[in-house]
Amino acid sequence: MLLTPLFLAAQTDAYYVVSKGYIDQGDSISIYHADTLVNGLDLSGGGGEAQPDTIEIPTWVGNASTATNLNGNGGNNYISWSERDASERVTASGNQITIDVAGRYSFSGGVSTQVSTNQRFAARVYLEKNGTKLPEWYGTGYIRATGNQDQTTFAFNFVSEASSGDSYRILVEKEAGNNSAVNVSTGGTSLIVMALDGIIVDGVVGQQGPPGVGQPGPQGDAATITVGTVTASSPGGAPSFTNVGTPNEAIFNVVLPRGDTGPPGPQGPPDGDGFTGGSYDPGTGIVTFTSDDGLGFSTGDLRGEDGDPGAAGTDGDGFTGGSYNSSTGIVTFSSDDGLGFSTGDLRGEDGDPGVAGTDGDGFTGGSYNSSTGVVTFTSDDGLGFSTGDLRGEDGDPGAAGSDGDGFTGGSYDPGTGVVTFTSDDGLGFSTGDLRGEDGSSGGGEYARARSTGLVFHSGTVIANIGSAATSSEFTYSGGKIRYTGPSGATIMFSSSVTFLGSASANPDPVWTFERSISGTNNVYAHTAHDIQSGEFMTTGFTTIETNVQTNTEFFLERSGTTQDFTAGIFINAVKLN
Repeated sequence: MLLTPLFLAAQTDAYYVVSKGYIDQGDSISIYHADTLVNGLDLSGGGGEAQPDTIEIPTWVGNASTATNLNGNGGNNYISWSERDASERVTASGNQITIDVAGRYSFSGGVSTQVSTNQRFAARVYLEKNGTKLPEWYGTGYIRATGNQDQTTFAFNFVSEASSGDSYRILVEKEAGNNSAVNVSTGGTSLIVMALDGIIVDGVVGQQGPPGVGQPGPQGDAATITVGTVTASSPGGAPSFTNVGTPNEAIFNVVLPRGDTGPPGPQGPPDGDGFTGGSYDPGTGIVTFTSDDGLGFSTGDLRGEDGDPGAAGTDGDGFTGGSYNSSTGIVTFSSDDGLGFSTGDLRGEDGDPGVAGTDGDGFTGGSYNSSTGVVTFTSDDGLGFSTGDLRGEDGDPGAAGSDGDGFTGGSYDPGTGVVTFTSDDGLGFSTGDLRGEDGSSGGGEYARARSTGLVFHSGTVIANIGSAATSSEFTYSGGKIRYTGPSGATIMFSSSVTFLGSASANPDPVWTFERSISGTNNVYAHTAHDIQSGEFMTTGFTTIETNVQTNTEFFLERSGTTQDFTAGIFINAVKLN
């Protein structure tokens, strides 16, 4: 029993730990209040006297049943439990905790561990649901059997929404440490499963609270009223106004009573046109009918009194779709609850002309299908198209003439770019040159060579590089790449060289990238300093050579120290023009 000041609802829900440190199945908390608090949790019964109320929390409590070695089973272990206090909502068997009644549950407790060596150990505690590890976890710092730091407790508190039949397990994963025994203490390892939404409060019914005050509703949509059709009923009929529109956009069809037939009147003027129009004033509720022959009149206020508010309608589906008409620029939105509408023309003004495109190859050919009347033009740059049926409609029968075949064929001359259509009845013709201007030529010729594990000495060309890929303008032989294309080429070279020291001293290898057509020209050089036995270093370069002449050779050469070293090499050559 606990005497407290008046608790709010949230405070009462949060107060669940009694003096012994946990709540057993069937435990209760008696909370006494002396008075009532507005907007608080009133458990006093409203009489001003202290009244006891009982809170029952369905709870399952258990302890670890085995002293599990957390370094066993690859460092992933589930804690097995022995039931100490049962609950009708929870069933435990081995390391499985099964929820029998759906709801929100708290899984709180601690895993007590003790190490047996001076090696450090750390782990994490997870909650696993239906075989899937949840992302939240709890852990602690390192522990080890020295300086009385050999024990620790992994405290945890997980919350999970559970359906009936869901299965949970407490998983301990090794995070770091040795493989010596790290045992779970059965007496200090416990688990409390508490139904957070299963709290039962048995109290005295409080007094009726004051009536609630709602907020004003939102401003309604503006309404419009339009007169639809106006007709006359049979003599003696009742007038009527029927809304064929919507509550916000009303369209009234008016039926006016027709009077009995009166005595003949004097001769009137020539027949008029009847009613010429009508309008409705929503501010006065008056409908005005206009006429060129004296029949015009205005009604009184046709608006009835406001009716009682109708029942709230069901929520609509909003917009159900939309479409765009490219010929009008109008977007139409569709809706099942009256929200549909159409926009105006959303197309903007034409933009400025774009940048002129590069010249293409023009038309590459053409053909005519005499059975369909369609002429098809072909093109390599996207200009190709087919016409419709170019044959005209049949004319009136003329004088009998010789039979004609129409177009009998067609041909394209790639030397002139001219398409010629042939015909036996005078329809044949030839086009002009349909070819576009020539585009600039591209590059793309390449060579590649690579090797690993070469040992070479001072002054030697890196020969026998190994596998190589060449093209029509590059050859490869004896470690040298030769350009055999036209003079004036621009070529990009890139290379990577990995040195591996093979002597106890500190060799200072130097390699140069050179070209040779008439003498030697050092293009690029790099030095890798102090490469000892067993060590390695990777260097490389990228360079672009212009105005390269035909039959120029390119190669790597070793110079510098006389000590040997091993290198892994690749070199690429790509023609850019």
